[in-house]
Amino acid sequence: MDVPPRVLDALTSSLGRSAVASGNAGHILRVVRRALGLRQSELAARSGYSQATVSRAEHGRIRDATVIQDLADTLQIPASVFGGHAALGSDDPIRVDDVQRRDLLKAALAVASAAMLPAAVVDGDRGRRIGVGTVDGCRRALERVHTLEQQYGGAAVYDLTAGIAARLRATLGDATYGLSVGRKLRQVAADSMNRAGWQAYDAHRRNLARAWWLEALRVADLGDGVDEGRILALASLSREAADGTGRGNDAVGLARSATAVKSASPRMLSLLAAREGLGHAAAGNRAGTVAAMGRARRSLERGRSDDPAWLEFWRPGDLAIHEMHAARLCGDLAGAERAGREAVACVDARAMPRNHAIYAAHLGSSLARVGKFDEAISVSRDVLVGSVKNGSHRVQAELRQTARLLSASAYPPGRDFAATVERLARAG
Repeated sequence: MDVPPRVLDALTSSLGRSAVASGNAGHILRVVRRALGLRQSELAARSGYSQATVSRAEHGRIRDATVIQDLADTLQIPASVFGGHAALGSDDPIRVDDVQRRDLLKAALAVASAAMLPAAVVDGDRGRRIGVGTVDGCRRALERVHTLEQQYGGAAVYDLTAGIAARLRATLGDATYGLSVGRKLRQVAADSMNRAGWQAYDAHRRNLARAWWLEALRVADLGDGVDEGRILALASLSREAADGTGRGNDAVGLARSATAVKSASPRMLSLLAAREGLGHAAAGNRAGTVAAMGRARRSLERGRSDDPAWLEFWRPGDLAIHEMHAARLCGDLAGAERAGREAVACVDARAMPRNHAIYAAHLGSSLARVGKFDEAISVSRDVLVGSVKNGSHRVQAELRQTARLLSASAYPPGRDFAATVERLARAG
């Protein structure tokens, strides 16, 4: 079944994912019906049932699987989204264990990722020929996932991106295409793998992130024209290495290797210099850190409009967060606070809620480190609930660090807020 875009959007929304994860067929029907702007009476007329039957189905009071399936077909919801549980309607919400819940959600996301892609990629027929239109469709699918990521965080959409990356990887080996299309296909495949890596990293699945970035390097090595994918993978591996104990020099080497791939644009050089700076900081080389971060800032100021699309994310706020991390590694808590404030000031909370949450959580932690407890509480409170919902490990880790610092203080409001953080984090 071809899934209409509005149904797909409903299934991948926060309400949709929650409904699928619950295993409750009635909740899924209601979320999609409302997303399509249909009243119960309108769904009843289209499906041939009464409005009362639709209402009973949505409230879990219909045991007949045929009725549930008919309503789902009318709404164009794929059967796999229900995970085989559509017949379990009852007066009580469907109860499924954690394994079943994960399987249900995985099924929904697999359907969603397939629905985003062109049929020539999804069908998987060996030897099929694909053209530039198919590759453009794959690029649009990634852009849609990127939009969802900005709203819900990388961890929330990882399975979508991973599903797209896996299908593109299979298409590279199974399909036939000309040289130009092959180059574009490798580019979009490497892009999907790099994004999957970052989303895994956002969920604190570092081994999985590293595997995706190495896979992006492998795809880049299949032919020319994918230098940007290679640079991004090396830069990402450098960032991950800077987080690892005793791997600062590895981070420096990876960033320098990326710089040597080809003549890079100023903004690209800025990103790579910042990653090198983090490596120097992790290795305890403060002078190298200062020099690299200075190069990063100067290069960013010389940025130009013809940078590759994947570099759109690299902005002053992102550089400031790198400077904050480097300052922390060097023991410069005042410098970390200044950089954290700059990062938050650089990003629009409405346009980029995920980035704003990450930066604000970092700032709250930096404020707590220097004893500015009231401001740390104020800044962290603004992102607390959203951070639990969007599943970003980086946000939750910073909030919990703030909570630990506050709970260790003798300041009663700080201890109360720390208890709230821990309670909501456990609930999330």
